[in-house]
Amino acid sequence: ARVVVSQQASRKQQKAGKGPDPQHTKILVQIAGQEERARIHPSSVAAKASRAMLGFIVYHELVKTTQLYIRDVTQLPPMALLLFGGALREEGRPYQSKSGGEVTLSVGGSWVRFSVPVEVSKSLCGVRAQLDQLLRRRTEQGLNRHPSGIFSMSQENKDIQLLRAVGSLVACPTEESESDDEDEGRNRHGGGGSKRNKGYGGGSGG
Repeated sequence: ARVVVSQQASRKQQKAGKGPDPQHTKILVQIAGQEERARIHPSSVAAKASRAMLGFIVYHELVKTTQLYIRDVTQLPPMALLLFGGALREEGRPYQSKSGGEVTLSVGGSWVRFSVPVEVSKSLCGVRAQLDQLLRRRTEQGLNRHPSGIFSMSQENKDIQLLRAVGSLVACPTEESESDDEDEGRNRHGGGGSKRNKGYGGGSGG
């Protein structure tokens, strides 16, 4: 199965401006609802760069020899996970933080949660719903054609605009909050500790 995993350095190392040490960095995968610790396989090109691969990564192959390994890994932008991962939904009620009203979003269940401003959450959920509809429509109708068989330029233009907006969102860098400690225990990124992304977040898809 392809499962998104999370990898995070210790808070002390992040504040000191040092790269994460593998001994203090966890890669967690979710298997049958349970968290398992894994490592990037030594034969993977990303193994040498794993110290710099914080956040979310996606893998193609999961193998177990002397321990659990993942292969064919790619670092995943949080926004890509939000828009293309599992089901996106709000959890609980909005709450107040130092930056204002925020809400907790989860992707693909409750394994991974993150906080975003209320208005951003509404926009993300709206874009995600439109994107899901587009993908569903294209799958059911066939590429570039209306159900009647007549090419729909108006719908095509709307789809192009949506995809351009999605591309801009995915390319947009995330801004991490300086007040991570206040969210300890509330938001989890794949069980790999607590981290909050200001404005945009990350999630998990299975």
